[in-house]
Amino acid sequence: MSLGISRESRSIYQLTSSKLTGKSAVGSFGFVLGLTFQQRPVKEITRVESLWCSISLTEDRKVILTRVDCSEGSFEALIEYQKDERKYFEFVLTGRQLEGIEVERGDGDLLLQVGLRSTTSIAKDEPKQSLSDEQIRIPREEWLSALQACGFRKTILFELPVADMDDHADQLVSKAQHLIDTGYYKDAVMQCRHIIEHVEALRGDAKLAQQANKDSQNSETRKDMDIEARMLSMREHVKNICQLGGHGPEQFTRSQARSGLAMTLALLSEPTVGFFESKPEQDVE
Repeated sequence: MSLGISRESRSIYQLTSSKLTGKSAVGSFGFVLGLTFQQRPVKEITRVESLWCSISLTEDRKVILTRVDCSEGSFEALIEYQKDERKYFEFVLTGRQLEGIEVERGDGDLLLQVGLRSTTSIAKDEPKQSLSDEQIRIPREEWLSALQACGFRKTILFELPVADMDDHADQLVSKAQHLIDTGYYKDAVMQCRHIIEHVEALRGDAKLAQQANKDSQNSETRKDMDIEARMLSMREHVKNICQLGGHGPEQFTRSQARSGLAMTLALLSEPTVGFFESKPEQDVE
């Protein structure tokens, strides 16, 4: 069934084109779906009391949004009025939703299943409801432009597989994230140090990291350091930064706390200096 507005099987508006654009939003990513309709001849002035749509991915009908109201609210279809009408539907999506959409889209166009719902009235007649569904194709370039306009491409998201993170480490990471979400940035940074210290205890390589850090500060010893030693030195640097979360008057911003957690997890996702699949040899006293 093509997308449109009808009353008792009589077509009032029929979709002719669509356009998706992006816009900035606080804490999320904003979009505007513009749908252009052609009004069909009507014998009486017909009022569209409400108009809204649902949006899903066409693959398996995975729901994105269950209801997006028309920004204009109510409007009227006039007798012998032939001008096209463009209606706008504004909505916001989270970064996680956009990542899921991108996985489904791949490198092609974005295919959306749009369900249009309306309530119409004529004079004193009872309001009537109608529904229609149609697949809308958003060209790849149009979608990428919308992503850029809403600011999504300014955020880099990628997966860091972490080998064998135990329950305690998982609790520490979850606590750090919770502290960031609730505004306790200094405490979140200190949790990052606890995460690194937990890994050091599991690996038994705290002294190796301290020595690597010393070697990195000497031009003669630094040139002989291999990649593992240099990454141990980097881990020690991150731990020293996170030490400020537990001592002194230093305060952290939200972005600094998030950077601290991101650096911690990025380093510990590397098995040679972080979580490992088999336990390495302990430090030799």
